[in-house]
Amino acid sequence: MRTIREFRDYLFTARALDLAIGVVLGLAFGTVITSLVRNMLSPVLSILGTVDFSELSFTIGGGTFLYGQLINDVVAFLLVAIAVFFVVVRPRQAFVARMEAEQAPTRECDACLSTVPAAARRCAFCGESRPEVGR
Repeated sequence: MRTIREFRDYLFTARALDLAIGVVLGLAFGTVITSLVRNMLSPVLSILGTVDFSELSFTIGGGTFLYGQLINDVVAFLLVAIAVFFVVVRPRQAFVARMEAEQAPTRECDACLSTVPAAARRCAFCGESRPEVGR
C-alpha cells in the first residue's frame, strides 16, 4: 500500500505533470509541423517537378541500397527544420527580445557582482550602499 501511495505522489508532482504535458504538447505540435510540411511546403517542391526519389537504388551482392529514400528523408527533414525555424524559433526570439526590452535596466554590484536594478542605491544582496553600484 505504501508503494502505491508513493507512486501516486510521484505522478502528481510538478515534474511528472510537466513532463506529461510536454510530451502531449510535443506530439500535437509534431502533428501540426508534419501537416505543414506535407500539405504546404512539399507541394511547393512539386512546382519544380516530380520530387520523389524513393525508387532510386542500387544492388551489391544480395543487398539493395535505397539511397533515393534517404534523399527523400533528408529533404523531409530539411523542410521540417525550416518550418520549425520560421514557425517557432523566429517568433520566440522576437517575443524574448520584446520581453527583455520591457524589463527595467540592471547593473552589476561592484561589491558582490549580483545583478541589481540600475536605479538602486543599495544592493539587495550584500547591502553595499555606494553611488557607483554597477557599471
